[in-house]
Amino acid sequence: MGTASGNISFDDTVLAHRYASAIEMAQFQYSGNEHGVVYGNGVVSCLYVNVERSKVWVIDDRIYAPQGDGKSKVDHVMDMVDSLTT
Repeated sequence: MGTASGNISFDDTVLAHRYASAIEMAQFQYSGNEHGVVYGNGVVSCLYVNVERSKVWVIDDRIYAPQGDGKSKVDHVMDMVDSLTT
């Protein structure tokens, strides 16, 4: 989605916890940054990127924890899209 000067973008990030053994909602998952599986929390973010101003604003972000809420990353993105349009 976007306009001439900005876009709505979605991103998933893994906050790695290399030295932690028990962090709530953390799990083993693939990290593109690490090019492998790491222990950490997943975060799905909705961002507004304004190219003309070279600025980024976080509109929404959610912890990816399928064992807690049963939602996939795509489910979170779809919920964020729904919240943008209502």
